[in-house]
Amino acid sequence: GEKVWVMNEFTYNFLMAQAMNVDAAGAIVSQVNGTMPVIGGIIEVLPDTIIPDYNIVMGYFELYRRVNRAGVKYASSDEYFFLSDQTVFKATERWDGKPLIAEAFVLIGINGTSPTTSATFVGDGANEPQAILMPATATVTVGSTLTLNPTILPYGVGTTFSWVSGTAAKATVNSVTGEITGVSTGSSVITVTAANGLTAQTTVTVAAAGA
Repeated sequence: GEKVWVMNEFTYNFLMAQAMNVDAAGAIVSQVNGTMPVIGGIIEVLPDTIIPDYNIVMGYFELYRRVNRAGVKYASSDEYFFLSDQTVFKATERWDGKPLIAEAFVLIGINGTSPTTSATFVGDGANEPQAILMPATATVTVGSTLTLNPTILPYGVGTTFSWVSGTAAKATVNSVTGEITGVSTGSSVITVTAANGLTAQTTVTVAAAGA
């Protein structure tokens, strides 16, 4: 139920400097020491890769719902270097969150800086596609259709795709669904691109109808 102020270390040090004073003993002190002065609330310091300089997020985080998305995955190893760290088991999981009441949170820009309203996060590796598997070759006849179904690694995680045909005179492909239509005999390289930029290719041979 308490207010929480979230910022990076640079912003925290800036606030401490702004609130510096000299006490009765002649020591330099700051009114910012893990809590926000006057208005109250604890301060949490996060890396600047998450929150930019001069940006502060304030909220009542009991009104923030946190949900486990992917569940816990366990792994173990008998490799020497794994055991030398005294780590026999490891677990990974993915959590997402969203405010239950948006008005309980505010984004502030200080020192003349406008708040940053978007951010790009490094992929977590566990829930994002790491590779796209498609057959190296496929065959379709003129006038017929074929749909290639990519397999996503590491474990079939969903994503969106875009498709393109290298030689549309031989075979066309629907850019959204991936449905391939044979146009004339020959071959075309079909390229699929995932939302995160990964690509894979299949060489599609177009045979004469009835061949």
